[in-house]
Amino acid sequence: MGTINLADHEPRADLLVLGMESGCRALLSHLQPLPSQNLVLLLIDPENYERWECVLWDQGTIASVDEVMISTSGILSLSSNEPNARPSDTEKWSRLEPIVGSEGLAKIQGATVTVVGVSRLGTEVASLLSTLGVQRLRLIDNDVVEPQNLSGIRMLPVNSAGTPKVRALAMQLQTLRPELDLSICDQSALSPGGRDFLRHRSDLIVTCVDSMAARQAVARMTHDLITPHLDVASEIQRRRDGTLEMFGDARLLQPGDDGCMLCVGGPEANVRGDLWYEMGRPESGLIRGPRREWSDTRAGSSILLNSMLAGMGVQMWIDAVTEQTRGSRWLRLNWSATPEIIEGSSVGNGPCPICGRD
Repeated sequence: MGTINLADHEPRADLLVLGMESGCRALLSHLQPLPSQNLVLLLIDPENYERWECVLWDQGTIASVDEVMISTSGILSLSSNEPNARPSDTEKWSRLEPIVGSEGLAKIQGATVTVVGVSRLGTEVASLLSTLGVQRLRLIDNDVVEPQNLSGIRMLPVNSAGTPKVRALAMQLQTLRPELDLSICDQSALSPGGRDFLRHRSDLIVTCVDSMAARQAVARMTHDLITPHLDVASEIQRRRDGTLEMFGDARLLQPGDDGCMLCVGGPEANVRGDLWYEMGRPESGLIRGPRREWSDTRAGSSILLNSMLAGMGVQMWIDAVTEQTRGSRWLRLNWSATPEIIEGSSVGNGPCPICGRD
């Protein structure tokens, strides 16, 4: 972000803070502003007034500020003065650019990516995208951090339990990469607010969710918006003999190809009726059938399996962006004594009510 005039922003802000703290992100994590609020944070080093940090929280979007003008009896202007020299772009991307090319790097880093679901898998995907230099990330999830999440989601501080997941992840990503443009939504993808959030332009929409209804609702939206859809999912089940079955899918569906998330490696036909009911059910509506606990269908979750699948999914997108591959792809990872990656058919089994395949 360029220049911010505090005289312009302060009347519209819910809170203006000038002071000293370990960093804006640390203070922001304590304040926990709501996505609907506006907030300006300006922190000045008490031992060196030329060292300062300023961020703008604008209704869920965090942006770093390079220049501040404060209108008083005169005008006080602060310009960015980094105490530590940053590596040049040539140095920073010297290992990635030879692989993806200068044009591919520009496409990756100029992209806007929306991640639906930022729990164990979604956090891995968002972290990889940020590390690759993606310019703009949009995060949506209606859950809060629970104690069991702390062992499976990287970068979460212990005191983040009870914090909305999108806010906790946004704080950490912004700390690691201040220039990252972030927007967050703490609502369900099936809610009116969530749907509005998803309608904003993205170059890629990623789903990392447990809910089939949310996954297919996003699939329908990506089809309507003509936007690539990457879905990453993992599962660990315990067999009758006590051994574990660990597997996961990464599916990249390109708009206009033969299939969508429902008909390419999607749910079996006998669950589609329940699926359509869930997609159309209002938030206050009755849940069809008995509510099942998470442990009824899964043996657990592994950050290691999730990391591998997140890497597979993001690499599939990079391959498509750099034109190493064309069209849709479906890869399944089976982790056992002899791990294997299987490529499935990306041609859907019709008829499909989402993509219209016969």
